[in-house]
Amino acid sequence: MKVCHTGLLWMAISSPLFLVPPVFAQLPLPENVVDSVTFIVVSDGTKVGGGTGFYVNHEGKDGRGYLVTAKHVLMSDSTNYYPSVCMKMNNNSGGTDFIPIALSGPNAARVFVHPDDANVDIAIIPSSDIALPPGKSARDYDVTTIAVSAFATKEHFVKRHIAVGDEVFLTGWFSSLYGTSRNYPIARFGRLAIASDEKIPWVEKSGVQMISLYLVEAHATGGNSGSPVFFRPTLQREPGTFVLGRQSLYLAGVLKGYFGAVGERNSGIAAVVPAFQLQQIMLSEEAKNAPVRRAVRPAPEAIDACLKAEKQLRAVLRQP
Repeated sequence: MKVCHTGLLWMAISSPLFLVPPVFAQLPLPENVVDSVTFIVVSDGTKVGGGTGFYVNHEGKDGRGYLVTAKHVLMSDSTNYYPSVCMKMNNNSGGTDFIPIALSGPNAARVFVHPDDANVDIAIIPSSDIALPPGKSARDYDVTTIAVSAFATKEHFVKRHIAVGDEVFLTGWFSSLYGTSRNYPIARFGRLAIASDEKIPWVEKSGVQMISLYLVEAHATGGNSGSPVFFRPTLQREPGTFVLGRQSLYLAGVLKGYFGAVGERNSGIAAVVPAFQLQQIMLSEEAKNAPVRRAVRPAPEAIDACLKAEKQLRAVLRQP
């Protein structure tokens, strides 16, 4: 199913499309899951950074879509967003295109965050606020999106459809291999280690935040922030029994980073902001009632600024 929004072509993935036949071993990841991410480059003219984004949508007639990433990817400091974001997307011609997204000025895209909890590290931008570069049309891209019906919920845990020990994987930008002509997302695998109803202490330089997180035994590195994280349970669980069934993928949430105190080495535990909090943002009054826009096409200077920022980032990462 393809749902058209202003500027971008969105191909919706809902939970039925995430089902694969019964097997006794793990199958390779569906290609459209690996291809569901985009790379994000940010710069304020002095410092530069990067992260990962992906796409989600409501189902039904409205079918609104959003770019999703970790909120901290978009922020130049603790209170301010970068003036613009550069979304680097694979096109259907074998290359990539930069799609600038202004976060300041008269044509700034709207950024929606959690309405009640500022510590939720997720931000979404409506697809209607994102316009393609001049000369490009929706048919130049084929963007996979994840429908709300594929989000992991608290009920999945209550019914034991998901449990500690289930396989988890993320796909996102691997900063050690930036790529020259294409984006090459990396897939990293692990297991669900902790899924608690209690909030977990997250240590920042500014202090400790108590936040809802899943902890995953998987190695997260720079550039992975904002990546989609998925649960892939291999067994259907009934009380007292395990039944081998079809493999389902659920969006676990958004990668925040590796878990540990400031200055500690990466111990291989990744922190994931739950998908139910992403859904709360999508269903917030501010996001729900926001009118659909016709985004303004980016000027050539904005694309040039993205290319300059990427060059800076390559230099920082010592990539060709």
